[in-house]
Amino acid sequence: MQFVPHAIPDDGLLALTVAGPISKLGVLLNSWRFYSGNVSGHNKVDCFQTKEINIESIGAISTPVEVDGEYLGETPVKCWIHDQALRILVPEE
Repeated sequence: MQFVPHAIPDDGLLALTVAGPISKLGVLLNSWRFYSGNVSGHNKVDCFQTKEINIESIGAISTPVEVDGEYLGETPVKCWIHDQALRILVPEE
C-alpha cells in the first residue's frame, strides 16, 4: 500500500499525506488509490514535502500522534530532518 507515494528516502524532506473527513464508504470506494499510488488524486487528500512540521491540537484536548505505524505520543509534536544523520554502507561484491 502506498499512503505516501511521493516520499523519496534520500531527498532530505518529510513526506506528508493529509486526509480530510472521508466517510467509511468513501474510504472503501477509494481504497484502490492506496495500491495504485494515486492517493493524492482524491479531492480531500493533500500531499506535502517539508523540512519540519509542528503538530498541535485545536482546543484543550491533546491529540494522539502516530508516524509510520508507531505511536509517538500526544500533541504538541515537532518533527524535522537531520541532514546526513543516517549512513548506509553497502559492501562491494
